Parts: sequence; C-alpha cells; structure tokens
Amino acid sequence: MNQRILLFLSVIIIIVGIVGLIRSNDEDVSETPQTVSKNIIIAEAVYDLLPGDIIDDNAFKIKSQLISEDHDIRDLSAINGNLQGYLVKNKIGRGENILLAALERPGSEGFIKRSMQLGDVPYLFPVKKNDNEYLLSALNAGAKVAIYLRVVEIEKNKSPAAGLVLESSVSGKDIKKYVVNRVFDNLPVIATTVSVPDPKASRDPLSTSNKEIVGYITIKLSQDQLVKLKTVENAGELFVAPAGTEGRYVNGKVSMDDVLPQFRTVKEIRGNGKSAAKK
Repeated sequence: MNQRILLFLSVIIIIVGIVGLIRSNDEDVSETPQTVSKNIIIAEAVYDLLPGDIIDDNAFKIKSQLISEDHDIRDLSAINGNLQGYLVKNKIGRGENILLAALERPGSEGFIKRSMQLGDVPYLFPVKKNDNEYLLSALNAGAKVAIYLRVVEIEKNKSPAAGLVLESSVSGKDIKKYVVNRVFDNLPVIATTVSVPDPKASRDPLSTSNKEIVGYITIKLSQDQLVKLKTVENAGELFVAPAGTEGRYVNGKVSMDDVLPQFRTVKEIRGNGKSAAKK
C-alpha cells in the first residue's frame, strides 16, 4: 500500500515538473521581442539642391521601403511624402535622401529669412476680395507666378500713333483699348497670408469693401526686378497668375483686338461709314 502511494506521488511530481517546464518555455517565448516590419516613404533628390532652394515636384522622387526598425530618420510618412514648398537648409546632393531635418517648413519663422539671398527682397502683392481671392488657396510657398500689367492704349482721332495712358485719364471721346503685357515670369512665392476682415467695412454693401484686401502673396524679387516693377506699377493694373501657362496671350503683348477681332472690324466699318457720309 505504501509503495502505491509513493508511486502515485512520484507520478504527480513528475507531471507538475513537466507542466512547469512548459509554462517556463512559453513565458520565455512571449518575452522575446517580436520584429515588426513596416513600409516607410522616402524621398530622393533628382538633382543637387542648394541652401535657399524651394523644393517643387520636379526636385525629388518618392520611394517606398520596408524596414524593421521602429524609427527611421528618412521616413516622410508624417507629411505623406509631400515636400513641395519646403526650403533647403543644407546642400543635398543628387541621389541623396531628403531628410526633414535638412529642410525648413513653409510658414516657419526661419523660412522667409533663409529663402532670401543677398540682393533679394520680398514683395507683398495684395489680394482683393471678389477679384483674385482664389490665389490664396491656389498658391503655396514654392509655387511660381507671373506678373502682368494691364494698361489702356489710346488712338486719338484714328491717328496711327498710339500711346499708353492711365485708365482714369481716358475721356469718353477716346477709343479705349486694353493691353496686357507680362512683366515677369517664374517668380517664386515665399508665403501666402490671409488678412482678418474688417467687420465695419462689411456692413455697407455699397462701399468699396468688395475690393478690400483679404490677404497677401509674398513674392521674391531681385533688386533690379523691384526697381522695374515700381517703375510701372502705377501705369495700370498689376495682377498675378500662376506661371508656366503656355499660349499666345501670355507670352507677350495682347490687345483687345487680338482677343476680339470682330470688335475691330465693327469700328472700321463705322469709321468708313462716317467718311462716306462726309463725302
């Protein structure tokens, strides 16, 4: 009887020992760190990027890479790989990975300061309500714009000589034609700023509030460009449009007769009719 009890106890001890070993192995396995792989977004410079350059879509290419680390300084997933408008602080060679640490975020304190090279000046172009207000949402830092000037071309008494005058000085007897000239093209945008509307100005719908300034586009100009722009800015109406638009009416001077040739024909017929009546 005693032998049976001892045998039974021995079997129980062996079973308990085996169970303990199994549980110990399971705990060791669970405590072993698991290697987790994930995809990250990295950007590679297509060409050399110099300090002060503002990155556009042509300056980099996006790649996806699988990593096993928790953190990678190359990862651009936080901004979805969108580097457009960022400013380069340190030189990035062609083929090198673009790191956020080497860039200045648009709108940051150092962005405008770093974007200005020796001889560059910021030019604030006003954005008017119900006029070119769309530019505030259409343009971002790093975008390129063109500046155009609209003036009035006057032909007095059908004289072949034509001159440019201020629109406000045109009399009702003069034949008024609008002419648009492109002043500059491919100017970099540094920032866009939205102004706080004036509640007092918005109360009167008949006031000039419809043309109130709702924001500014800060454009980088050289000193020479600034002098030229200041020379012509009061000669007519300056306006800004996104650069890179190809076509007949943006590459040079365009007059009303170019856009509406039928209007010129009507005036010529009327002029010939008056001459015939005099005869």
